[in-house]
Amino acid sequence: MKKVLSIITILTLFIVGNSYMFASESYGDEITLSSNEITRIKSLLSEYDVSIETQTYLMNKLENGEKWDSEKGIEPVSTHTIVKNNGTEEIVETFPDGSIAISGVDLSTAEVSTDIIVTPYDLDPGSISSGSGYTSYRGAKVYKNTAFIGAQFYADFTQVNGGMSYISRVYDEKVHALTLGGSIGDVSLQLVRDRENLNYDAEAKLSFVANAWAGGTNCYLKLVVGKGTYSTPYSY
Repeated sequence: MKKVLSIITILTLFIVGNSYMFASESYGDEITLSSNEITRIKSLLSEYDVSIETQTYLMNKLENGEKWDSEKGIEPVSTHTIVKNNGTEEIVETFPDGSIAISGVDLSTAEVSTDIIVTPYDLDPGSISSGSGYTSYRGAKVYKNTAFIGAQFYADFTQVNGGMSYISRVYDEKVHALTLGGSIGDVSLQLVRDRENLNYDAEAKLSFVANAWAGGTNCYLKLVVGKGTYSTPYSY
């Protein structure tokens, strides 16, 4: 067992405005982090090719009560996309100290359908220009992980070429603190805007409160669909 300062999140998936949950430079009270948790953290870092030297540096920061840069609300120094063996594209953000955050939309188990005729909801097919098409995803997993918090939900959505994309359903949300010293509350998943319009994209939002030593902080993970693409903005 090793002593490290209380943490709430290690994996990052997408705090209100420009504020961030872990804005301070250090943690509060010390807690005990199990050997299994330490192994899990290092396993995550290794999976995304974080060097042993950087892993040692990051673990030393925790032991000394210093927060990782991925928790401070600063901008990453690099962002790249990787393709998993199941075809899922993940966005990996790397921060100045070498810490990382990972997000993506897992379509590997989703049902996919495509066609050249678009009939979402009660939309009259005649209002769609000839040759426009769509791709519908049913059961897509939206997720964001850091070394300390994991959040995810499932969504059914449709990307429309030359028309208004939409989200038909969101469900099966899950948020959990991945280490000791934190808890999750007030979890809420809502369909903010089911259909893209001229001003705004379709949007679903998973909200939750991460409770730590200084109290609770509002966090979120979103699915935004519009203009023929999708994204997963987050704050935690």
